[in-house]
Amino acid sequence: MTSIVDFEIEQGSTFTRTMSVESNKTPVNLTGYTLAGQLRKGYSASESINFDIEVINALIGKIKISLTSSTTSALIYNKYVYDIEIADPTGVVSRILEGSMTLSLNVTR
Repeated sequence: MTSIVDFEIEQGSTFTRTMSVESNKTPVNLTGYTLAGQLRKGYSASESINFDIEVINALIGKIKISLTSSTTSALIYNKYVYDIEIADPTGVVSRILEGSMTLSLNVTR
């Protein structure tokens, strides 16, 4: 079920992406699920940044992941890795999205 998607983050801007969670091209009903996601400098980095994740429509698996502008302002590395996981009501965890995030530095402060 894992999709690999690479993103660009604009430093100092709000990062938001809306997506559908699917299994075999069928939307996953996310009722009762919990979601979590983190951004790190590297896979073994101890420091992490949590995504804000909102379920927009549980019945059709629609979610929104985001980072605030203050969070992206504090990013300083060129490239990060991330993933998003879901846990079903029984506690089974699945990774649904992963990839890299490249930072585009800003000039205006």
